[in-house]
This record gives sequence, structure tokens and C-alpha cells, in this order.
Amino acid sequence: MNINELKLNLIPTLENWVKHLDVSMKAQGKEFNDSFGFGNYVLINKLENHFVIEIIGFQKINQNPKFVIEDKPNNYDLNFFINGGLKYDSYNGLEPIFKTENSNNHQKLVNIGHLLLSVAKIDNIVDVLFEDASMYESSIIKECCELPFHFLEDTTNIFLNNISIISQVNEIYSFRRHSATIIIEKSISVIDFNSLLNKIFDCSTFDFKKLNGCKLKHQLISELKSLAYQKVDETAIDKFIQLISDQFANSLGYKSAKSNIRLEIQDSTSKSTEKKYLMPDFMMEKEDGFYDILDLKLGLLNSNFAYGDWTNTHFSSYATKLIGQLNGYKRYFSDPENSKWAFENHSISIKDPKLIGIAGNHNNFDRKIVDKALEGNTKEFHLISYNELAVLLKQ
Repeated sequence: MNINELKLNLIPTLENWVKHLDVSMKAQGKEFNDSFGFGNYVLINKLENHFVIEIIGFQKINQNPKFVIEDKPNNYDLNFFINGGLKYDSYNGLEPIFKTENSNNHQKLVNIGHLLLSVAKIDNIVDVLFEDASMYESSIIKECCELPFHFLEDTTNIFLNNISIISQVNEIYSFRRHSATIIIEKSISVIDFNSLLNKIFDCSTFDFKKLNGCKLKHQLISELKSLAYQKVDETAIDKFIQLISDQFANSLGYKSAKSNIRLEIQDSTSKSTEKKYLMPDFMMEKEDGFYDILDLKLGLLNSNFAYGDWTNTHFSSYATKLIGQLNGYKRYFSDPENSKWAFENHSISIKDPKLIGIAGNHNNFDRKIVDKALEGNTKEFHLISYNELAVLLKQ
């Protein structure tokens, strides 16, 4: 099955499932609470031998569900992609909590749901999980294991429903959430894929215990944290936050957030090799109508965001690049012609803007060190980690 066939069969099934839930609930004289819903962002990860379909984001159960669908190449091992955490040269021989040795039948479904798996120390689970563990029917904690899941090369037809995974290797923590994740071999036929979808999203019945893929709205926070602990590109994080832009803006104290505004450079003397426009991730509208500037980076970094102690601190090259980009966006508005164009075309104007950068997670972003490195520039810059953003969203 190719990627186009996958999309053509997947989206109608998801639409019918959400409609079915809405109709079935109303037939009982009830309605779903607005805090209960289904994902709206379908991310298809194209691994070497598998398609891994993640359904994240949130929309209320309704008769007109909408889905944003993207597919991205991903050259990572299936075990690394699903578990997160440390990437091993080989996963064979590692001790997992959950083995999928018999998950190779294209006609069957392996449904794993409502489970918290951890190979971290139990004392630290709550801080990493960032939500109430009672939301899961069962918790399996095995500090002696290296992996939560172990998948074989021929693994297929697995549905992970409301699964959270916590790993710890050499004091480095990882968090991975699967609200609704479908794992299939690329060799699966369209007929078998449709059969699988109908088993997961069974519209022939209505059972409160089998509302597959559904979630509570506040679990978006865990999905965001998960993106900050895994190998994704910035566009996936950007797209996810666009889908929760109102909550995102409010959590940071703003009226609204405008995403990916194209700011065309009006300098006619620029060389043809120079940029013709800039595109910050978000322009954040303040109550007074002026805007601040925000850019998103990765959560999973190859090094610390900033280094040092109270005597000597400095930013990493990655952080320095982020600061440089933010300064570049501010510099754009220092040109009167650029400012005029931005206001006339997007109703955007700035006045002493705050430059906001979001990057890193609690493994690589130390608040005290970052503040020390920013000393003297805290009024202009606001740098936070995705863990800190999660705290603001939760509030």
C-alpha cells in the first residue's frame, strides 16, 4: 500500500467514526462534554518498513470533523520511534517490558490501551508524566528493563490507545505519549488495512468502554510534551501549536497568535541572493494591539541550551542561532517601509517587542543558567522550555 492509498482510506474512516460517536450519543438523549473529543492532526511517519499513524490534537465530537494530515519521512528504527529515549545501535537483546513477538498477522488487531509504562525510577514518574497516573487503567513500572516496548521487523496491525511511556537512561529522562497510534507494515494490502481500521473504529456498535482514540482536552499538554522529547522536525511542533493557538496565546498572556506571517522585505536595493521575506513562527498580539515575536525550536536537543555556572555562562550555538533569528525579525520592523508594509497587509505593528523563544526540555534547559546567560537582556528576551510552556498551558 502506498501513502496516497493510505490517506484515501484513513480519513473517511476517521470522519465516519467521529460522526458515529456523535449520533450514537445523541440517540441516547445525551451529548459529549466539550472537554471530550478526538484528534484533528494526523501525522503519518514513513519509516523504513512501516507506516506509523499518529492522531493528535483535539476537536469536539461533532457531525463535521476536520483533519489536518501530513506525511513525513523518518529514518529511525521503529523501537526508537515508539519508545523515545535513547537510540541504541541494536534493540535485539535488550530487556523490554512488553514484547510483540506474535504481532505479524495482517488480518488481526493487537489493541494495547490505557497503559502507563515506565523504566524510570518510580520517585520521578510524576514529574515526567505531568498528569494524573489514575487516568490509566494500569501502570507497569520495571526499573530493571531497558525498553518499554520491543517491536520485531515484521510487526504490524498494532493500535496504541492512551499509552504513556517514560524512560530513564543515565539520568536522562524521556516521555512519549501515544493518544492514538496505528502501526502497520508498508506491505499491507488496502483490503487488510481497511479491515484493520474497521476493527479499531467499529461503527457497527456503540460502547462507552471502546471509544478508541478519544481523549480529554487537557491531554493536549502531554502530547506537546511528547513532541518535545522525540525526534521530530520543527514543522510538526509548529503545526501542532497552530491547532491550539488560542490556548497557546492565552497561556502566555496574549490576546491571539498569528502563525507564519510572511513579512516581505521592501528594500529594493537588496541583492537577488538575499532573502525577500522573513517568516516568524508566531506574532503574538498584546491587549494594546501591538505584537511581540515568537519562534519555536526543537525540544530534543543534541546539547544543553546554555552552559556554565554563576561565574561564567554562555549559550550553545543552537540557542545563539535562535537569538539571532529573533533579533533579525525585530530588525525587520526597524525599517519604516517594512513596518508600513506589515501594518497595511497584516495589521501588525510592534512597539518595544518582547522576543520569545521556546526550545528544549528539562534534560537540556536549566532555568537558572539560561537566566544568568540572559543577564541584562531579560526585558527584551523571554526564553522558555517546552516543560515550562506545559506548566503555563496546564494553569
